[in-house]
Amino acid sequence: MQITALVKEDFLSAQADEPLSQVIGKLMSGNQREVFVFQGKKLIGVLENSFVLSSRVNAAQVQIGKFAKRVPSVSPDMDAKKAAALMASAGTAVLGVEKSGKLVGAVHCRELLNSLKNEPEIKELRIGEIN
Repeated sequence: MQITALVKEDFLSAQADEPLSQVIGKLMSGNQREVFVFQGKKLIGVLENSFVLSSRVNAAQVQIGKFAKRVPSVSPDMDAKKAAALMASAGTAVLGVEKSGKLVGAVHCRELLNSLKNEPEIKELRIGEIN
């Protein structure tokens, strides 16, 4: 199964030089869990709301580019199992989805795992068997 149907085209973006306080406002008003951070047109990472909530920095003075987590991007036709493995190895709950070098959406852990829950090799796994 490809991740095409799981891609959410509604995502937040911000420039690396934007202050954290401005991005917090975007996250709250957009009811989103993360913001994709760009340097110009180049995707440099993701800032997840879990970081924003736990950080102890002056939000008005800190630029978000310093805290953007580098995460891999995938194509919309990537296999869901491969995307899940990549997500786990990267230690993130979201992957950017790029088409022709442009970010077109995001795929989230929850939707990805829900799509895989009935796969035979996943369905029969026990918690202790997961590395």
